[in-house]
Parts: sequence; structure tokens; C-alpha cells
Amino acid sequence: MYSCFRLGIKIKPALNIVGRIEYNHFKEHSYGGLMIKNPLGWEAYGHEILPVSLLIQYNDWSYNRGVFAISLGLSAYAERTTQYLLFTRNFVRYNRIREPFDSPGQTSESTRLV
Repeated sequence: MYSCFRLGIKIKPALNIVGRIEYNHFKEHSYGGLMIKNPLGWEAYGHEILPVSLLIQYNDWSYNRGVFAISLGLSAYAERTTQYLLFTRNFVRYNRIREPFDSPGQTSESTRLV
């Protein structure tokens, strides 16, 4: 995936999933390459008991810019046996990450190269 103006892959909410994300190139995205999130406050609906098993490996995140290159998060109150995410053997390099509240044209010390 090259040069998306938003996210490359967005999985929100991440529930009832068994899968892999592997052997991809996420390059030159404007906002971020991968977002996997379970929103806060969903614990009241019992979503922490729904299974998630994801393997993210052998991917390359390069030359992305924006708030993040990769954003990962599952339910905070879920058991480790119920919701599982493994992020291994990936390349994350040459990304220009800025703080979410910076103005778009601002160059400050909060912009960093990851």
C-alpha cells in the first residue's frame, strides 16, 4: 500500500477475529499505516469476552507521516487467553511522527523521526 491520504488498514472494533497481517509494505501514508483498536468504554457491553487472535509479522512501515505509523490496542480488561495480539519481525523505520495537536505547518521539537 503506497501513498494513502488516510489509514492503510483500520480495524475498529477488533472483535471476533482470527487472522494475520503479513508481508505488506506500508509506505508514504499521510495519517498512519495500521490502526487496530477497541474503543474505551465498550467494557459495559461485554466486548472484553469476545475473542481476538492477531499475528502481525514481516511487514515494512517506511516513510509514513502523521500522528502514528502503527496504533495497536485491544480491550484493557480482557484476559490474555481471550484477546491476543503478537507484533513481531516487522520493520518500522524512517517515519515522521508528529504530536496529534500540532498544527499541520508547524515544525517543532514534537516532530520526530522514528
